[in-house]
Amino acid sequence: MIDTSILRFSVAEGLATVDTFAIRSELGRVDGRGSFGLAADTDGTLLVDIRSDLARFNRWPASELMEPADRTGAEDEALVAEFVPVLDPLSGNGADTIAGQLTAEGALIGNPSHAGVRLDLLIEAAGYQGYAADSVRGTAWIADIGVRDTLEVEATAYGLAGGAVGDRPLDLLAVALERAGGTWTSFAGRAERSPTVAIVTEGAFRLGTTDLAGTTDLADATGADGAGADDPGGEAEALARTALRLDRLDVRVLDRVYALERRARVVYGDSGLVVERLAFADGAGSRVALDGEIPAVGGVDFGVEIAELPLAPVLELTPFGPRFGGLLRGNLRVRGTADSPRIETRLVVERPLLDSTTFELFTADLAYADRRLSGGIELMGEGRAAVRAEGEIRADLSFREVEQRIPDDAVDVMLHIEEFPFSIVRMINADMTEIEGRLEGDVRVEGRPGALRYDGALTLSDGSAWMIPLQVRYTDMQGRVRFEGQEARIERFSLSSELGGSGEASGTLGIAAFADPSFDLELRLDELRAIDKRELNFAVTGAGTLGGSYRQPTLQGRVRLSEGDVLLGEVFRGASVVDLTDPQIASLIDTTIAEERRLIEREKRSFLYNLRAEMDVEVGPGAWLRSPEIDVELGGEIDVVMHPAEQDLRIVGTLNLVRGNYRFRLQGLPSSRDFRIRSGTIEFIGTPSPNPRLNIVATHQTRTDQGKLDIEARLTGTLANMDVTLTSDPPLSESDQICYLTLGGPCGAFATENQGAATALGLGQQATLGLFGSQLQSLFVSDLGLDLFQVRSAGVTDPLRSSQAGFFAGAEVEVGTYLGQDVFLTFTQPLDGRRPDVSLEWYFSEGWTLEARYENRFQRLFSAGSNLETEQSLGLFLFREWSY
Repeated sequence: MIDTSILRFSVAEGLATVDTFAIRSELGRVDGRGSFGLAADTDGTLLVDIRSDLARFNRWPASELMEPADRTGAEDEALVAEFVPVLDPLSGNGADTIAGQLTAEGALIGNPSHAGVRLDLLIEAAGYQGYAADSVRGTAWIADIGVRDTLEVEATAYGLAGGAVGDRPLDLLAVALERAGGTWTSFAGRAERSPTVAIVTEGAFRLGTTDLAGTTDLADATGADGAGADDPGGEAEALARTALRLDRLDVRVLDRVYALERRARVVYGDSGLVVERLAFADGAGSRVALDGEIPAVGGVDFGVEIAELPLAPVLELTPFGPRFGGLLRGNLRVRGTADSPRIETRLVVERPLLDSTTFELFTADLAYADRRLSGGIELMGEGRAAVRAEGEIRADLSFREVEQRIPDDAVDVMLHIEEFPFSIVRMINADMTEIEGRLEGDVRVEGRPGALRYDGALTLSDGSAWMIPLQVRYTDMQGRVRFEGQEARIERFSLSSELGGSGEASGTLGIAAFADPSFDLELRLDELRAIDKRELNFAVTGAGTLGGSYRQPTLQGRVRLSEGDVLLGEVFRGASVVDLTDPQIASLIDTTIAEERRLIEREKRSFLYNLRAEMDVEVGPGAWLRSPEIDVELGGEIDVVMHPAEQDLRIVGTLNLVRGNYRFRLQGLPSSRDFRIRSGTIEFIGTPSPNPRLNIVATHQTRTDQGKLDIEARLTGTLANMDVTLTSDPPLSESDQICYLTLGGPCGAFATENQGAATALGLGQQATLGLFGSQLQSLFVSDLGLDLFQVRSAGVTDPLRSSQAGFFAGAEVEVGTYLGQDVFLTFTQPLDGRRPDVSLEWYFSEGWTLEARYENRFQRLFSAGSNLETEQSLGLFLFREWSY
């Protein structure tokens, strides 16, 4: 195990002076320096530095590092026997039992007859089995390693998570222990979780062997020979026990502080349990008291009294958080014997809260005797019982080790549910809020915990819920579920969206593991407005299957996305994938900071966050892709794989551009020029971060003194790295093309005073229309439901025309919307006094389009801004599209 070691020292006048001390091994390194006394009247101080990667200890069984045979004394053997199974990764605890980077500084002070040890250590990124901490700091001091009757240990863990702490880490957990004179060991502890919890405790404990009977004071609990104080002859059987004296225990939870009313003690071990005077109170009427004894032999008399105890602060101490609330009072009494106890309990909760639903009253009356726990519970809501349960559970609750506490078919309980709020679903599905509706039915529960069987049915009526990640409210939820053993068969379930459309589901749920049910469901959607986020909104039609389980759901099927928008910059954020359950994106949180934190913590466990979807997606009609550069309607088919938990979004397929616009903007200028999309495709190739290939052709029409001018923009490359190439008909130089797009005319046409004024007017017009046009587009498209809205300028090249028409010369507003699935209406209104144009497109068959236009007869020759006045004309066009 040791690779190298070096020791260089000198001895003089009974003192060994260490010049060099070094050990190197695969477990770490130790360096030392200083001195150590060799005689009883000579003291020295040897300083030691230790560095180690604790994960390397996982390669070595703890039994090899702590062999009982290498030590003497019953206490050492007991210590090794206790801790070797815990530390040893070969005992089944896994390969990652210990982790962390250890840095320690120690000092060995004294001589062989009297030597003390002090050790200061730091462990960063510490881990032990299921626990982890950002760091652990500790100090240990042994006054005399030969006697070992004085020991002081302090340790503080920061950012402690895992294990009993769960996913709600403690800011710190500090423990201090002191052993003095070989008898009492005092302790102190502190735990904090900001800003809700702080626990401070002080006291003492003692390990010994005694019978608990008749002990009244910890100091007299054990005689020198280990026998009970009431048995001075030492004839009573010596039994292991632990005595704990609590001098202080303060618990601050939220705005309440609970403290011990007086010093208390707890003694437990092989001979039973004794609790004396253990009572907490907050000074405002809330109190919990435990008192009595449960001996291994003899009569039992133990009780718990609870008065006015708020549940929410208490549950802040648990990993589950305050998902329940109310004011608890009640009592529990245990009598009989340890082998055959009799237990009676009555609990009452006023204004009980289940997650976000408040009821009037909860009562529980239970009794245990002859290995049967029987009784009933009742949850009252609005003057009637929302839930009533009656029955019995066969169990062995005796205070001794038994082979099987709960036998097969132990549970036989009947649940009657009447107008129970559907909001209970929030406890297992954090994706839903503002839940309404009611559940009714009768369900019988039989079997054994972990293998329960169910029989009966539940009906959901008038349900609705706001879906947090999807930003839409589902309404008119109706359903019926029949329970058959460990399956729940959905006989019917339907819902609607408040924005339109409907959905249905049928199939079965496997409820053997009720906290993680399995799915085998068929889904059908009909124009369901399933999502209405700012960056993504669509109507969904199609069918699919939902499989897997609640924690690992899978979705497959074929759907059509129509009548919606994708904001390109929001959905594809570089190399990352938008998390549909991100609370900040959803803008869902409008409550306290504490509630916001709890919501964010729950999102990582939500259904949609863990959903893996593999879908064949048909896109269109009315499906628009929008960005600062392009607004295009899409059509076609793609394959989509999405898994938010793994930040995975892959798309394969090609989408055609049905119509739309491309905005040409020269860097440094606030204005842009609209190009009408003539043709194009967007091709997805399945990369983990979607970056589709572009092949788009768009044209901008204007006029010159010689007639019509078409400027064509070809967009290639990828979405993240777009290339734009300009050409014109008739051909112009690149500089003149730019001048026409930015100034409205050739570069040499702006030398005169009039043309200079027109140029200034045109640039001001483009900048203003560009600014207000984008805001109006958001209003009319997103909020009012139009498919197309844009304000554009064709440029100002005619000073006379611009002076007559004013600021709006050459500007126009275009509005478009679907009248039906295959009929698109466009209305264009010039803002400079010209008459409006109207077009109607009908996709009556695949590849065929019939288009009717009512427009200026010269509109196709000249752009907006022509000074020709003429009557409108009606045109009818038939188009056929071929793909190859």
